[in-house]
Amino acid sequence: MSLKTVVLSSSLKTIGSNAFSYCEQLNKLGAIAKSVSYIGDGVFIHCDKLANIEVEDGNEFFESDGDVLFSKGKTKLIWYSMVKEDESYTIPNSVKEIGAYAFFDNKNLIDILLPNNLTRIGDNGFSECFQIERIIIPGTVTSIGNGAFYDCPALKTVIYLGEYDPGIKSKDIFGYEMSLSQICVGPNYKSSKFCGEDNLYPLNKCGINFTTKYETL
Repeated sequence: MSLKTVVLSSSLKTIGSNAFSYCEQLNKLGAIAKSVSYIGDGVFIHCDKLANIEVEDGNEFFESDGDVLFSKGKTKLIWYSMVKEDESYTIPNSVKEIGAYAFFDNKNLIDILLPNNLTRIGDNGFSECFQIERIIIPGTVTSIGNGAFYDCPALKTVIYLGEYDPGIKSKDIFGYEMSLSQICVGPNYKSSKFCGEDNLYPLNKCGINFTTKYETL
């Protein structure tokens, strides 16, 4: 689509799922009004040129760092700009949920550090993140959605520090041109599979010391 600029109404209350998806030329979006209380899934899929989203002062539901959009209090990460050129990103420790399509189609990130309190990774949260090589999923994560890491061709190592399979109800979490060679789990892991995969290894195969969650050897 050729749409480049959108001015949002000051009385807007909701932004529906996929509202601006595939607006590949969109580079300017008016501030999200303080009246907006709902933003659906996948709103900014393939907004390849959208660098920033601002939120009006007084909005009780959302806040922004400019190139990253969160729910209020930064408990949910909703959108990470495809324009950001950083190769690494540490998600704030307040974040408990990665929203659907939050990092979708990111071409720059190699390293992402997930927070200790994370509980859920939404559908396609990291799908088509082409440069990510390794991901450490904290044991607090109890739900991983459909296609969460689908088509991440550089992803070789996944480390999970919990006890039970967080993707048991989901489909296609990994797949399509994957080079995934290691899924490592802790000594207390009780499931036979992890997100549909059954070739599991102990943590020392991935260079992790289990005495602390993120201490690498």
